[in-house]
Amino acid sequence: MSVVFAPGVETMYPDGEPIVTVDPGLLGDELEGAVRPGHFRGVLTVVAKLFALVRPGVGVFGEKD
Repeated sequence: MSVVFAPGVETMYPDGEPIVTVDPGLLGDELEGAVRPGHFRGVLTVVAKLFALVRPGVGVFGEKD
């Protein structure tokens, strides 16, 4: 059996923009962050929200991630 959890924008951000974000610190300006300001802050915030909702025991990311 396969299951996909794909919440919509209204589930992830019921009041619009997130109130709490995750700051990547200096690493946020490296790699993709050098040309896309705020990119890593957004990624970290979404992953933190997903982990808080799903409460996984393990998080596995690909090489690109």
